[in-house]
Amino acid sequence: MNIGRRSRRLERMYRSFNRAYFDNALPRNIPVAWIAGKHISGHMAQTWKFCDGRIRIVLNQLLCEMWKKLSWSAIACNSLLHEMVHIQHQRSAHHGPAFNKTMLRLAKDGAFRWADVSKD
Repeated sequence: MNIGRRSRRLERMYRSFNRAYFDNALPRNIPVAWIAGKHISGHMAQTWKFCDGRIRIVLNQLLCEMWKKLSWSAIACNSLLHEMVHIQHQRSAHHGPAFNKTMLRLAKDGAFRWADVSKD
C-alpha cells in the first residue's frame, strides 16, 4: 500500500492546529502525507486507522493541485482540520451532530484562515 510522501510542513501545521484548536487533545505525532489521487479517488483527504492503532492523514495531491486557482493551500488547511475533527470523534467516521458542532466551533474560532503550505 502506498502511504504517501510525508510533509513536514503539514505535520507542523497539524501540531499547531492541535495546540490552537484542540487543546493538544489529539495524538501528537500523526504522520501527514501527500498521496497520489488514485489511492483516495474522489476524496480531498482521508484519515487512515491501521489495525495496530496507528493513524495517518493523507491529502490528495492531485485534487489540491486541480484547485490551485482557489488557493490549494487553503484547501489543504481546511482538509487537514476536517480530518483532525474525524480523529477527535474517532468513534464515528460520519458527519453527525458532534462532528458538525466541532466544525462550527472551529469556524467561529477562525481556524479556517488561509495558510501557505505550497512549499514543502
